[in-house]
Amino acid sequence: MTFEDGIGSTLKGWGGIEGDLRWNYFAGACAAVVGVGLTGWVVKEWYRTRWWEKHLRKVDGSRPDGPPRSLLLGNVPQLSRAFYKTLYQYIDRESSVFWILSTPFVVVTDPDSVRRVLGGDGGVYSKPKYFGYRSKAVKTAVASQQKAAESETAQLDETGDVSRRALGQLAQDKFKVILAGMGELLSRLEGLTIKDMASDDDAVIGIVQSGITRLNLQVLFEYSDSRLADDIGMRILHAGREFAQEMVNPLGFLFRPLALARFLFDAIAIIRFGRALGRHLDHLASTGAKGWVHAWIGKVGKVGKLGKVTGLVMASTQTVPTATLWLLYYLSEHPRELEKIRAELRQILGERMISEMSYDDLKPMVYAESVVRETLRLRPPFPVLVKECQRDDDLAGLRIPSGTSVYIVPWLVHQNTKSWEEPEKFRPERFLNAPESGGAPSSFAYLPFSRGSRMCGGYRLAIMELKIFVARFAYQYDCKTSFPPSFEPEYFPPLNMSPLGMRAEISRRDREVDVIVDLSKSSNSSSSDSTSQ
Repeated sequence: MTFEDGIGSTLKGWGGIEGDLRWNYFAGACAAVVGVGLTGWVVKEWYRTRWWEKHLRKVDGSRPDGPPRSLLLGNVPQLSRAFYKTLYQYIDRESSVFWILSTPFVVVTDPDSVRRVLGGDGGVYSKPKYFGYRSKAVKTAVASQQKAAESETAQLDETGDVSRRALGQLAQDKFKVILAGMGELLSRLEGLTIKDMASDDDAVIGIVQSGITRLNLQVLFEYSDSRLADDIGMRILHAGREFAQEMVNPLGFLFRPLALARFLFDAIAIIRFGRALGRHLDHLASTGAKGWVHAWIGKVGKVGKLGKVTGLVMASTQTVPTATLWLLYYLSEHPRELEKIRAELRQILGERMISEMSYDDLKPMVYAESVVRETLRLRPPFPVLVKECQRDDDLAGLRIPSGTSVYIVPWLVHQNTKSWEEPEKFRPERFLNAPESGGAPSSFAYLPFSRGSRMCGGYRLAIMELKIFVARFAYQYDCKTSFPPSFEPEYFPPLNMSPLGMRAEISRRDREVDVIVDLSKSSNSSSSDSTSQ
């Protein structure tokens, strides 16, 4: 019997009355399996909810503050539609509890409670093993690359200097590369037409994302393949958006299977790129060209190296692009502040051109830095900072069981009127005399890069890059930003903090010939320059 005959006889056997019965039995069996599985899931979720309701209480035994929740979905519908608006309703409470399905998370905004959580409180609060592992797609992506990573070499520098001072020295060494990279980014934005932006809502975001990705791969990793940098930058952008959605709605994949599939492929591609960067770092080490990043990876295994490299890539290519986009928006909306930056630059540079700016010129740029810090206050790049309680504890009026997730939401902390005067307004002056806290009663009321022992180690590099961007933009360009009707910025930001749909019409103020480092060819700050109009 041929294969075709076998298929034909099988199909024939499923025809007629007997076939109908077989189909009915098959459909009934499938329905029974689905029904049993669904019932089991409902029962499990109900018991989990009851356990948490019993143990997660206020110190006086009453229910914690928080919005009403549905039996099975918790607060997923409200959080998915308006994450920050839902949390903001309880900003004046000492603590509040929200539910994702049957799992609660605690939100605190008081600086003293934030200090306890981010400071670790002697090991009571620590970073979850890996927050991304809550996503099955991330788990699958990591598992797909783990075996390959274990077979690769790991050239590490266990004695190198990983201090913030060492990173500052790296930033100083790469100053000209960063200055030129920001010039290239702005030049690419200048080349965008209204038609380009009308046909692609991500046109501006894409250029900024790819430009910062190119720049930071060169600065941190000495990696200069612009094509791959652009590709991985956009994958990180899209994966970040999807991960934010999964964070508040784990069942979203049921309604957006194609988005989940793309997220999985993007996650695998990002991790594979991390492996490639690891091999690139090994090659640099074999030639004696070990740098800050080798020391930062430190004493870890091969899979640990993959995790640290991939994490550094994602951190350096998400925070700065988001802040850069919002800087364009706020500077275009506040021309008075933009003119103050220009006056400051004229005083610092004198007769020099912007391309002649030096690293030493950054320190006196206090107003430009205040604009950067105020932008980070209004639109902090990290949506949430997550810690997990390691043993039963009392926090912000709650009795918290071991295993409870505690969310620190920087935007929410930055909008607390107990710490900030008129927190909704763009007022860079608040940072002039207090750059680390903005005049808030505690430095833990200002968290664009977290605080405590887990504070982002690269925040000084990020601040420096953003100051350079502001200087180049203010000196050379004007900008008018706009949004399609459905994307207009509101008080409550998008979940992933990205200004979706933003259009930026950039025009040049001067005709200075800038010295631009070609990032696709340079390997250090002394690389040959190419001239760009």
